Amino acid sequence: MRLILVPLILLLLAGCAGETAEQYLENARSHIDRGAYTEAAIELKNALRLDNQSAEARWLLAQVNLLTEEYLAAEKELQRAQTLGWPADEVTPTLARAWLAQGKLEDILGLSDEELSPFAASELLAVQSSAALMLNDTDRAGALAQKALTERPESVPAQLAQGSVMLQRGDANEALQIANTLLSAGTQTAPIHRLRGQALLQQQQWEEALEAYDLVIALSDLAVADRVTRALILIRLGNYDAAQADASELMERYPQHPAGNYIQGMLHFQNHKFREAVNALTTAEPMAARFPALLLFLSRAHLIEGSIGSATEAADSFVGLVPTDPDGRKLLATLHLQNGNYEAASDVIQPVLDGRPYDIPALTILARAMLLGGEVDRALVIYARIGALLPELPGAPPPLATGLIAPGVNAEAAKRLAAAVDDSPVFPQEDLFIILGHLRDKDYDAAVEAAESYRWRATGSIAPFHILGRVHLIAGHPQQARDSFEKALERQPGDPTANLSLAQLYLADGDTDRARTYYERVLRQDPTHLPTLLLMAALDARENNSWRMVRVLEQAIEAHPQALEPRASLARHYLDSGKPENVQPLFEDLSELQIASPVVLELTALAQLGQRQFKGAQSTLDDLIDSGAASAQHHYLVATAAYGAGQSEAVKPALLNALDQDPEHVLTLLNLANIARAEGEEEVFNGYLATLTQVAPDEPRVLLLRASEERRKGNYGNAANLSRRAFEVSPGTQSLLAMVSYLKAADQPKEALAAMRRWLRDHPQDSVTRLALATELQQSDDEKAAVNQYRTILKTSPNNVVALNNLAWLIRNKQRQQALVLIRKAAFSAPEAPEVLDTLAVIEHLNGNNENAYSAIQKAVSVAPQNPTMLYHQAMIEAAMGDEAQALSTLETVLSADQEDFPEQAEAQALLESLRG
Repeated sequence: MRLILVPLILLLLAGCAGETAEQYLENARSHIDRGAYTEAAIELKNALRLDNQSAEARWLLAQVNLLTEEYLAAEKELQRAQTLGWPADEVTPTLARAWLAQGKLEDILGLSDEELSPFAASELLAVQSSAALMLNDTDRAGALAQKALTERPESVPAQLAQGSVMLQRGDANEALQIANTLLSAGTQTAPIHRLRGQALLQQQQWEEALEAYDLVIALSDLAVADRVTRALILIRLGNYDAAQADASELMERYPQHPAGNYIQGMLHFQNHKFREAVNALTTAEPMAARFPALLLFLSRAHLIEGSIGSATEAADSFVGLVPTDPDGRKLLATLHLQNGNYEAASDVIQPVLDGRPYDIPALTILARAMLLGGEVDRALVIYARIGALLPELPGAPPPLATGLIAPGVNAEAAKRLAAAVDDSPVFPQEDLFIILGHLRDKDYDAAVEAAESYRWRATGSIAPFHILGRVHLIAGHPQQARDSFEKALERQPGDPTANLSLAQLYLADGDTDRARTYYERVLRQDPTHLPTLLLMAALDARENNSWRMVRVLEQAIEAHPQALEPRASLARHYLDSGKPENVQPLFEDLSELQIASPVVLELTALAQLGQRQFKGAQSTLDDLIDSGAASAQHHYLVATAAYGAGQSEAVKPALLNALDQDPEHVLTLLNLANIARAEGEEEVFNGYLATLTQVAPDEPRVLLLRASEERRKGNYGNAANLSRRAFEVSPGTQSLLAMVSYLKAADQPKEALAAMRRWLRDHPQDSVTRLALATELQQSDDEKAAVNQYRTILKTSPNNVVALNNLAWLIRNKQRQQALVLIRKAAFSAPEAPEVLDTLAVIEHLNGNNENAYSAIQKAVSVAPQNPTMLYHQAMIEAAMGDEAQALSTLETVLSADQEDFPEQAEAQALLESLRG
C-alpha cells in the first residue's frame, strides 16, 4: 500500500502545482457570471492562498460577499482591496453600500466624492441619499439625490434615490413615475421594481404591488426583506398558501432568521395556531424596529393565549416604536383595562381621540376607563357622545373588542381576540345605556326613574348620585341636581365629579365666586386634577384675569406633559393676545399622533399666519386637509395663506372648496363677494350678498358690505344707517372709523366728529381713533383742536410719525424751533417717507437752514417727482438759496400742468410772478 500511496500523493501534488492564482480568478469570474457565489468564493480564497496581495481577488470576493449578504466580510475585503491599490472609483461607492446594509449611516455621509469620477460620485451620492433618508433627514437626502443627478443625469441609482425621497415625502405618484420611466427605457432591475412596488404599496394598490415584488424576487437571488414584504402583501390579500411558500423558503435557508419567523408567526396567527405564533414571533423580535407590526400580532397572540402581562409588554413596545398607530394604542389601552390600570388606559387612548375625536372604539375604551376608574360623570358624557354618533345603538355599549380588529386579522382570529376581551369587567354600562336611551328620547321622567332605581340598587357607591344629578341637569331640574351632588359630597367631600357639577350650577347662576370655591376644594385634594385646572383657567379667562389663567394652564401642562387640552387652550390665548410666536413651542413635546391632530395643525397654521409664515402655513394646512378632518374654516385658511404667499390664483379655488364644505360660511362668502365685485360679476356678487344678508344679517362685516354697496349706488343715507348698525352690534375702532367714513359721505361731518369724541371719552388710549379725529379737525380748519389732539397722542405714543409730522406742520409758523424738533424726530423714524421729508424741508427753510432744506426736498421729490406741492416747495427753497433761474423753471413746470389737487397753487403763482419781476 505504501508503494501505491506515495506515487498517488505525488501525482496529486503535481496537479496542484500546476494551478495558479490567475486560473482561480478565471474560475471565480465564471462562477460569478453563473450566479454560483459559493463556488466563486472557494476559488477566490484559493487565489488568495497563492497570492494574498491580489487586489482583484479581494475586490471580487467583496462583490460575492455583498451578493450573499455577508456585509461585514465585504467591508473588510473592500478595505483590503483599497489598500492594495484597487481604484477608489470602484471601492468607495461599493463600501458605502456595504455600510448601508450594516446601518453605518454617519460613516457613509462622511465619505467624500471630490476625487471620484462623475460616474462614481453619482453612485456614492445616491447611497448617501439613502443613508440620510434612514436618518429621517429628508431635506439632506433630497439635496444629495439632486447632486447625484447633476453629476450624472442618466444614473439609475441617482434616479432611484430621488424616487425614494419622493416616497419619504409621501409623493407616491412621482416615485411611481420615476420607476415607470426607467422601466419603459428597457432597464429591468430589482431596485427599480422595488421602488415601483413601494410606491404602489403607499397607494394601497395591493395586487399591482404584488406583481412588482414578484419581479423583484425573480431578479434577485434571495432578497430576504423583499420576500417578507411579498409575504405580507399575500397575507393582506388573504392568499395564505402563497405566503406560506415564501415563509417556508426563508425558514429552510435561515431557520433562525427573524424574517422567516416573522412571516411564519403571522401565518400561524391566521391559522389559529396562537402558541406557535407566539414562539415564532418571539424569535422574530429582533426585526421589530424594521417590522413593528410583528409586536402587534405577538401581543394579540399572547392575549388570546391568556398571557396578559406578555401581551401588555409587546403592545407597549409597539406603541413605543409606532406612537402614531391608533390600533396599537387601542390594544394597549384595552390591556391596561384588563390589568385594572384605568388611568394608564386613559393616557394611552387620549392621543387617538385628540387626532380622531369621533373614533367609536377609542371613545368606548375611554368611557370604560372613566367608568371603572370611578369617573362616572365623565363616562356618562362620553357614552352620550357615542350614542349621538350611533343613534341606532341598542341598549348596550359597543363591544370593547371592536377597537382590536385591524386589517390583516381574519374573521376567526378576530372572534378569538374578541372572546379574550369579553371577560373584562362591565360595571353598570347597561344601566347607563337605559338612562341614555330615555334622555335621547327626551323622556325625562323615565330617565329620572331609571336613575333612582339604580341608586337604590347600588347603595354603597356615590356614583348613582352623579348619574342622578346629571339626569336632573339635562332634564332642567337644577335644584334636584344640586341636592344629588350635595348628597355625594356628604359621603365624600373631596369628590371631583360632585364638586365640579355644583360649580357648573353656580356658574349658570352667575355666581363665579361660589363656583371657584368648589374648584379649590378639588385642588386641595389633588392639585394636579386636570379637568379642574382647565375649568379654573376658563373661569379666570371669563373674569379677564389672563395672568392667572396662564399660570393655571402652565401648572396643568407641568402636571400632565402629554395632555393636549391645556396646551391647546394656552395656544388659543396666545393667538388672541397677539403672541403667535409662543404657539408652536407648546406642541414640541407632544406625541407624533397629537402633533398630527387637526387641533394642533389648525393652531399651528394660525400661528404661522400670524407670523406671516405663509409657506409654512400652506404646508401645515395641506397636512390638515389630507387628514380628512378639514372644515370650511380650514379651506378658508388655505385661501388666506395663498393670498399671503402671493398666489392670488389659488385664493378663489380654496374659497370655493370652503363653500362646498359649508355654503353658509360667512368669511368665505364675504371674500367671494369682494372677488366677484372686483371681477365685475355683479350678478354673482348680488347672490353672495343675498345669502350673507339671510344667514348673518347682524354680522358687522356683512352690514358694512351692504353699506359699501349702498354707497356705490348713491344711497348715502342707507349706507350710513347700515354702518351705525354695524357699530352698535360690534363697537370697536374699526367699526367706528367705518361709520365715520359713511357719515362723512352722507354729509354728516358733525355727527362723525361727535361719534369719535364720544368714543374717546370712554377709550382715551385709542390713538388710532384720536389720530383720525385730529386729521378730521385739521381738514376742517379747526387747527387749535387738532393741535391739542396731536399733543395728546404724543403723550402716550411719543414716536407716532403721523402725529409728529402733522403737529410740526400746524405750528411751523408760530413755534418754529419746536416744530423743527418734532419733524426731525419724525424723519429719524421714517427717513424715506416723502411727506415727512417735505415737511422737514419747509420747516428747515423757515428756520433758515436752506442747505438742510434743499437736501430734504430733493429726497422727497425723487420719491414723488410729480407731486406739485413738493415741487413748489423745491422752487421756494431754490429761490431762497439764490438759484432763481432753477426756481423759475421748476415753477413753470408745475403751473403749466393741469393740477387738480394743489392747495398751494396761489402761493406758487405769486412766487412765479415775483421771480419774473
